Amino acid sequence: MIFVFIRAHARAMAKRMKKIPLALFLSTALSLSACNSIAGRQWLDPDVTFASVPQPTIKGINDTQEEMAKEAATNGDFARAGQFYQQLVGSQKGTPEQIVRYKLGLADANRRMGNTEAALAMYEELYTQNRTNLDVAEGRGLALMASGKVADAGRAFSEVLERDKRRWRTLNALGILFVSKNMVPEAIAYYTEALSVSPDNAAVLNNVGLSYAIDRQFERGLAALEHGSRTSKVPSQRKQIDLNLALVAGVSGNMDIAREIASKYYEGAALDNNLGLYAHLAKDDALAKTYLNSALNQSPTYYERAWENLDAINNTGASESPEVKVAPPTKLPKLDVLKTPTAPKKKASKASAREATAEPLPPEVAFDEEMPMGN
Repeated sequence: MIFVFIRAHARAMAKRMKKIPLALFLSTALSLSACNSIAGRQWLDPDVTFASVPQPTIKGINDTQEEMAKEAATNGDFARAGQFYQQLVGSQKGTPEQIVRYKLGLADANRRMGNTEAALAMYEELYTQNRTNLDVAEGRGLALMASGKVADAGRAFSEVLERDKRRWRTLNALGILFVSKNMVPEAIAYYTEALSVSPDNAAVLNNVGLSYAIDRQFERGLAALEHGSRTSKVPSQRKQIDLNLALVAGVSGNMDIAREIASKYYEGAALDNNLGLYAHLAKDDALAKTYLNSALNQSPTYYERAWENLDAINNTGASESPEVKVAPPTKLPKLDVLKTPTAPKKKASKASAREATAEPLPPEVAFDEEMPMGN
């Protein structure tokens, strides 16, 4: 009986609902909306709501490629960076500022890979069109330096420093230029200034260490190179600094430390060849020949470099390096000596005398003109 009553009641309610006008439903809905609005709760407006929510940034192909190029350059993979920049330049897409950035990145990658002539041509074109761009001017100076055009590089770096005295890459490069003229005290002054702008910079510390070693201040040189190795975050750069450290240790007469460091990266004939070079630079040609003969016995056909080094020892005597006592100046030396080539005279100044007697650095000594991009 109860269930029958419930069904009958439901049918009666349904009949009454059919008689309720549509307007009543609308007025009821509006009143509910008003109540909700009064209570501070209302339906969301999508346009307003989503406009206030942070939207994900969707990067274009060019932005993604540029990021990948920068990452590759930061990791020392300049060939890969160059490929990305080549694609970006070839796409001919982007704002004028972006296109300059892509071309500059490609020029930088070529310079860092050793394609100096191609890089210099790119920098010259960029420089002609963007003389106010300091990155372009600085890159051009680095390419000129890599090409051995010391006077032109000196003028280029002078121009950069006139507009910004805190460009550490330019200060560091000027240090390298002074070392190339065997003017070590002047070089140290510029390195010191670069480190004041970019403390613990591994590239600069590498160059400080090599410069002190050239001046035969081996303890200072080893300390700077060890510091640079600790602070470097790029494996390829750390390897080069460590090999410079091994070279300086060997030249200073500590062949055990030289072997310990070099053996992290080389073994067999390659290791013995390097140790032979270190011994030769340390003026111990008897020991050098022992190492080089060992390298040849292990790989007489493959390791041709050992033959070259052994021939060099047999055909040339050990040369004496000029002694220069380093006393860093209180202010940066003038760049006049770099702006114009100097010819040795009978009454030469101390600087020009050192330049005239300077010995070329062995190719294994790697100065670093900059940190990889992005650091």
